[in-house]
Amino acid sequence: MRKPVEKSPAPGWLDRIPRLRGIMAGGVIVLAALLAYHNSFKVPFVFDDEASILKNPTILRLWPLGPVFAPPGQGETVSGRPLLNLSFAVNHALGGFNVAGYHVVNFCLHVWAGMLLFGILHRTMAARARAGPSQGSRSSAPGVFIISLASATIWTVHPLQTESVTYIVQRAESLMGLFYLLTLYCFIRGAESDDRSQAGIRSTEATPLKARIFYALAVFTCALGMATKEVMATAPLLVLLYDYTYLAGDLRQAWRRRWPVYTSLALTWIVLAYLVLSAGGRGGSAGFGTGIKWSDYLLYQFEAVATYLRLAFWPHPLVFDYGQDLAVTGPGVALAAVVLGGIGVATLYGLWRRASFGFLGAAFFIILAPSSSIIPILAQTMAEHRMYLSLAPVIVVTVTILHRMLRDRSWLLFAALTGILIVLTFQRNQVYRNPQALWSDTVAKVPKNAGALNNLGLALLAEGGVSAAIGRFEHALQLNPGYLGAKSNLGSALLRAGKPKEAVDCFEAVLKIHPDATEVRQLLGFALIRDHRPGEAVVQLDQVVQAEPDNTEARRVLGRAYLEAGRESEALKEYERVVRTLPHDPEVQASLADLLLQAGRAGEAIPHYREVIRLAPDFAGSRINFGNALLQTGRPLEALDAYDAALRLQPKNPMAVRNRAVALRALGRNEEAMREFERADRLNDR
Repeated sequence: MRKPVEKSPAPGWLDRIPRLRGIMAGGVIVLAALLAYHNSFKVPFVFDDEASILKNPTILRLWPLGPVFAPPGQGETVSGRPLLNLSFAVNHALGGFNVAGYHVVNFCLHVWAGMLLFGILHRTMAARARAGPSQGSRSSAPGVFIISLASATIWTVHPLQTESVTYIVQRAESLMGLFYLLTLYCFIRGAESDDRSQAGIRSTEATPLKARIFYALAVFTCALGMATKEVMATAPLLVLLYDYTYLAGDLRQAWRRRWPVYTSLALTWIVLAYLVLSAGGRGGSAGFGTGIKWSDYLLYQFEAVATYLRLAFWPHPLVFDYGQDLAVTGPGVALAAVVLGGIGVATLYGLWRRASFGFLGAAFFIILAPSSSIIPILAQTMAEHRMYLSLAPVIVVTVTILHRMLRDRSWLLFAALTGILIVLTFQRNQVYRNPQALWSDTVAKVPKNAGALNNLGLALLAEGGVSAAIGRFEHALQLNPGYLGAKSNLGSALLRAGKPKEAVDCFEAVLKIHPDATEVRQLLGFALIRDHRPGEAVVQLDQVVQAEPDNTEARRVLGRAYLEAGRESEALKEYERVVRTLPHDPEVQASLADLLLQAGRAGEAIPHYREVIRLAPDFAGSRINFGNALLQTGRPLEALDAYDAALRLQPKNPMAVRNRAVALRALGRNEEAMREFERADRLNDR
């Protein structure tokens, strides 16, 4: 008896209109991302944003490109990453330091990456589904769409991604991730066209030229990724594994058919090598010369990677900064090694069988390898943004398993999971609303993180919480007595609290270890002035200006030290030099004018007072001194106008009233002058 021939299921409406699938998927991803991140656009610059953006002189001008492509090299996030630096320069050119613009770019990059992930997954799974059971596929066309869309959407809104999206400077991760996905996507499109051409399929779209264009785009985006972040080094290897798993079926066959592509991809390593060498291990913050043993770092990474996996399934607690602690526990490392070892064995088996789970497992480990293996990274021994791309294979495997269990009902579960993750991401973004909230959350979750305590202290100090800040700095020093940054910050807080003697002790302790710390020496000079030791302040500040001749703030403070030490002529020289450098600074102009007035050079002070009034019309004190200078040069009528202007700003200022009386008397208006003297006395009595 003949068996009936099985008919293929009729294609659904989504299959009949392929372009509609992409539009629908893109709309879902964008909408979900907006719901998750719409409260992130006003998050302020935090932590490393300051060094890489706010204090980065190389992004202030977009042209010429030379300085833009030479970012600071002292371990900032932009160090050795010229394309990342260029993206910040473009942001600055469009909107200065308007934080919303930076967040919009981060959001768009992330959404684009989510769409690319959908495209890669859908093309890969659809090709396997068409190939049939011989390729190990059990997914129908609707199942391919559901798995691809659910995986890409969940990846986009997962709260583990907030550090790479909401924390502006970690555009390093999301921009590199975008180039990584573009490299793989362009390679897939090129290979599809290439394979169709070799199979003799005639199509106006599938031509060798089209394949070459996509291959060239893959190499180009790979090179861009190399100039963005070092993790991109793994992309050529992952592309080869993709070809082996899904296309060629054999490494030798993959190399034989596409060796020019792999050679070109490998050549992009030259870009990365040049940038790494020129940046000197990112300012000494990464590499084998950081002072951390590679073996200790490797042991710590077992627990770190296991934690990343746990957070992929249960994203709590999320921590902004895990600190530099390398403390590990034997049982913890052993358990993590067993779990990761099991996943590793399954990955190798899957690769041998050319199964999707083998490629996905390899992608997870390969993408994490540069930051989570044996190369120590001093600044962050563990960081959630490192899971940006590695989260994708974890989600794809999980979504695929759930879909095979639930089949057509799986989309209900995926929709519910997406909704929950959107809420969690929204809540996580709330933590970034200001530095104090962010660092308070970090300290609560990692109470032994001395760096987080120090940064919380800085946030409190910026908000005027001086006593609370002092407590945080002292706690940080209890945990790490050699933490010089916290020691210096404690000195600044003590200075704000009116304790200059204790502040001097802190600054001197730092300078004993780092005598070249000019910023600390400058603070020491200011503290010595406040402690009524101007002679010692002059010695310290003179060293600062010798090391940094263009440091106008140090010269300003040096001028004050000279003045308080009774060395008026030297003070005057410093202020004149500062005014030449900062002619549009009203405070500098006012200081020079006041000094000239005190030196009996009222005529020379008058132009500087006029400039102060032009730049800062609300400076009542400068208007009073301007009047005094006019009086000394025999111009009482103009002086009277200056005092009247000061009194319009401060109607009850007794000094302005008394000096006005002096001007009236000089004009011979004695009765008015007497009334003004009496009013000044009444104001003083109050």
